[in-house]
Amino acid sequence: MLIGCDALARRPYGLLTKIPNAKVRLEPCINFHFRVDLDKITGRNPIEFDENLLTAKRERADISIKFGKTQLTLIDLCVACVHTKSSEVNNGSPGGVADHYECSVKDPKHARFEADPKYLRGMGFDSVGGFSVRTSQMINSIFRKDSGVPWKSDLYRIFLKQRTIATITKIICKAGAYKRFLFHQIRDTV
Repeated sequence: MLIGCDALARRPYGLLTKIPNAKVRLEPCINFHFRVDLDKITGRNPIEFDENLLTAKRERADISIKFGKTQLTLIDLCVACVHTKSSEVNNGSPGGVADHYECSVKDPKHARFEADPKYLRGMGFDSVGGFSVRTSQMINSIFRKDSGVPWKSDLYRIFLKQRTIATITKIICKAGAYKRFLFHQIRDTV
């Protein structure tokens, strides 16, 4: 993890609240919206099973968003660093590191709930501002013209989409540059 997802969620939260008829919340508990699938909870003994069940019940998403009378969607953000050994697997494609991290971290977490993947989604980013394929699809679905949202104008919809993407990328890149700067400062003093 490069930066805390709470820092990443708070800035776009302000932009998402500007979407007409959108209800947006930070850090909703997944268990309040989707039941835990007891068949997916494992444990070698009853105590370990109970601990894993309790952990699943405490899981939180980063943002919940609902448009009018549509189904509530929970969004779980994750950021992967492109400068690690584990990133060499998918480093050749744009957003490949984010795709890999999103699938390996968020999908197992969400599999413990009885939820349609359309409504409990991970959004993967990499440390240089790249998006996973599913993240691009989600952003496009939120800001598409026929999404059922009564947009003030087409220009406003496009502006808000570009502003949201730019904000997320800026937060990730700024935090990444700051961390790399600190790393070099520490390495130079040793």
